[in-house]
Amino acid sequence: FITGQGIRFISLNFGCRDCRLRDINDFEFSPALRQLTDQDGLVNLANCLPLNKQYTYIFQGYSQAFDHILFSTNLAKTGEAVIIHVNAELSSGIRASDNDPIFAWIQ
Repeated sequence: FITGQGIRFISLNFGCRDCRLRDINDFEFSPALRQLTDQDGLVNLANCLPLNKQYTYIFQGYSQAFDHILFSTNLAKTGEAVIIHVNAELSSGIRASDNDPIFAWIQ
């Protein structure tokens, strides 16, 4: 977790492999996410997808990456993710949430 930001994670530890799960609701360029990816060495699996598939939220017509799943470098080598676009593209009256879920797996 990041003490100053108050972000806490569900941490799954597979020996030297680590996965952080959290509904961070922040942009990939935010200081909190930058610390996790640049300084702590975690890999944002959503960033491994094609650019036109990386969004989890649409605000005023602009697609944005607002949700993330972070793996350690070792775990990211065997991990994959997909963003399931079931909410963001729908109007607010018929969607279950304003964000799309990220589904990740380890091979």
